[in-house]
Amino acid sequence: MQWTVHRPFVPPTLLDRSRLRRAALRYAAHGWAVTPGARLAGHRFACGRPGCPIMACHPALEAWEETASADAAQVQAWWRHTPHTVLLVTGRCFDVLEVPATLGLRALGTACSTPECSASSRPTPAARSR
Repeated sequence: MQWTVHRPFVPPTLLDRSRLRRAALRYAAHGWAVTPGARLAGHRFACGRPGCPIMACHPALEAWEETASADAAQVQAWWRHTPHTVLLVTGRCFDVLEVPATLGLRALGTACSTPECSASSRPTPAARSR
Protein backbone atom coordinates (compact mmCIF):
# COMPACT_ATOMS: atom_id res chain seq x y z
CA MET A 1 0.00 0.00 0.00
CA GLN A 2 1.30 3.41 -0.89
CA TRP A 3 0.39 6.55 1.04
CA THR A 4 -0.47 9.76 -0.72
CA VAL A 5 -0.82 13.38 0.31
CA HIS A 6 -3.76 13.87 -2.04
CA ARG A 7 -7.26 14.18 -0.68
CA PRO A 8 -9.65 11.25 -1.18
CA PHE A 9 -11.69 11.29 -4.36
CA VAL A 10 -14.88 12.32 -2.58
CA PRO A 11 -16.53 15.69 -3.17
CA PRO A 12 -16.09 17.90 -0.05
CA THR A 13 -19.83 18.59 0.16
CA LEU A 14 -20.53 14.85 0.38
CA LEU A 15 -17.96 14.47 3.15
CA ASP A 16 -19.36 17.49 5.02
CA ARG A 17 -22.93 16.26 4.65
CA SER A 18 -21.95 12.83 6.01
CA ARG A 19 -20.15 14.29 9.00
CA LEU A 20 -22.96 16.68 9.82
CA ARG A 21 -25.58 13.93 9.46
CA ARG A 22 -23.58 11.66 11.80
CA ALA A 23 -23.34 14.46 14.37
CA ALA A 24 -27.08 15.17 14.16
CA LEU A 25 -27.87 11.46 14.55
CA ARG A 26 -25.60 11.20 17.61
CA TYR A 27 -27.41 14.12 19.26
CA ALA A 28 -30.80 12.63 18.36
CA ALA A 29 -29.72 9.29 19.88
CA HIS A 30 -29.38 11.15 23.20
CA GLY A 31 -33.01 12.20 22.83
CA TRP A 32 -32.06 15.78 22.00
CA ALA A 33 -34.21 17.48 19.38
CA VAL A 34 -32.21 18.75 16.40
CA THR A 35 -33.18 20.98 13.53
CA PRO A 36 -31.31 21.75 10.33
CA GLY A 37 -29.56 25.09 10.23
CA ALA A 38 -28.61 27.21 7.26
CA ARG A 39 -25.63 25.83 5.34
CA LEU A 40 -22.43 27.76 4.83
CA ALA A 41 -22.36 29.17 1.29
CA GLY A 42 -19.29 31.30 0.70
CA HIS A 43 -19.15 34.10 3.29
CA ARG A 44 -22.72 33.75 4.55
CA PHE A 45 -25.22 31.14 5.67
CA ALA A 46 -28.01 30.24 3.24
CA CYS A 47 -31.25 28.65 4.40
CA GLY A 48 -32.84 28.30 0.97
CA ARG A 49 -35.70 30.74 1.63
CA PRO A 50 -35.89 33.33 -1.15
CA GLY A 51 -34.87 36.81 0.01
CA CYS A 52 -33.77 35.75 3.52
CA PRO A 53 -31.77 38.72 4.88
CA ILE A 54 -30.05 36.80 7.72
CA MET A 55 -26.37 36.24 6.96
CA ALA A 56 -25.41 34.49 10.22
CA CYS A 57 -26.25 30.93 11.21
CA HIS A 58 -30.01 30.43 11.69
CA PRO A 59 -32.61 27.66 11.36
CA ALA A 60 -33.24 26.48 7.81
CA LEU A 61 -36.89 25.69 8.55
CA GLU A 62 -39.57 28.33 9.04
CA ALA A 63 -41.36 26.43 11.86
CA TRP A 64 -38.30 24.88 13.45
CA GLU A 65 -39.78 24.91 16.98
CA GLU A 66 -42.56 22.53 15.94
CA THR A 67 -40.55 20.39 13.53
CA ALA A 68 -37.36 19.83 15.57
CA SER A 69 -37.01 16.13 16.17
CA ALA A 70 -34.93 13.35 17.73
CA ASP A 71 -36.40 10.83 15.27
CA ALA A 72 -33.53 9.17 13.36
CA ALA A 73 -35.54 8.80 10.13
CA GLN A 74 -36.45 12.49 10.11
CA VAL A 75 -32.86 13.51 10.86
CA GLN A 76 -31.60 11.26 8.04
CA ALA A 77 -34.06 12.87 5.63
CA TRP A 78 -33.02 16.43 6.52
CA TRP A 79 -29.32 15.74 5.87
CA ARG A 80 -29.82 13.41 2.88
CA HIS A 81 -29.12 16.04 0.20
CA THR A 82 -27.91 19.21 1.94
CA PRO A 83 -25.02 19.84 4.39
CA HIS A 84 -27.13 21.77 6.90
CA THR A 85 -25.48 22.96 10.08
CA VAL A 86 -26.71 21.11 13.18
CA LEU A 87 -28.79 23.14 15.64
CA LEU A 88 -29.87 21.79 19.02
CA VAL A 89 -33.11 22.96 20.57
CA THR A 90 -32.51 24.29 24.07
CA GLY A 91 -35.07 24.57 26.82
CA ARG A 92 -36.50 21.06 26.37
CA CYS A 93 -33.87 18.61 27.60
CA PHE A 94 -31.13 21.05 28.52
CA ASP A 95 -30.39 24.76 28.68
CA VAL A 96 -27.32 26.68 27.58
CA LEU A 97 -26.15 29.99 28.90
CA GLU A 98 -22.80 31.54 28.01
CA VAL A 99 -21.38 34.16 30.33
CA PRO A 100 -17.88 35.50 31.06
CA ALA A 101 -15.88 33.02 33.18
CA THR A 102 -15.55 35.29 36.24
CA LEU A 103 -19.29 35.97 36.37
CA GLY A 104 -20.12 32.30 35.74
CA LEU A 105 -17.86 31.05 38.54
CA ARG A 106 -19.34 33.58 40.96
CA ALA A 107 -22.90 32.60 40.01
CA LEU A 108 -22.04 28.91 40.16
CA GLY A 109 -20.65 29.30 43.67
CA THR A 110 -23.76 31.17 44.80
CA ALA A 111 -26.19 28.72 43.19
CA CYS A 112 -24.49 25.64 44.62
CA SER A 113 -24.40 27.00 48.15
CA THR A 114 -28.19 26.71 48.44
CA PRO A 115 -29.84 23.54 49.81
CA GLU A 116 -31.93 23.15 46.62
CA CYS A 117 -28.82 22.55 44.49
CA SER A 118 -28.57 18.81 43.92
CA ALA A 119 -25.98 17.05 41.78
CA SER A 120 -28.52 16.50 38.98
CA SER A 121 -29.63 20.14 38.80
CA ARG A 122 -26.20 21.71 39.25
CA PRO A 123 -24.95 23.85 36.36
CA THR A 124 -21.91 22.45 34.58
CA PRO A 125 -19.18 24.87 33.56
CA ALA A 126 -17.58 24.18 30.18
CA ALA A 127 -14.09 25.25 29.22
CA ARG A 128 -13.77 27.05 25.91
CA SER A 129 -11.37 25.32 23.55
CA ARG A 130 -8.92 27.62 21.82
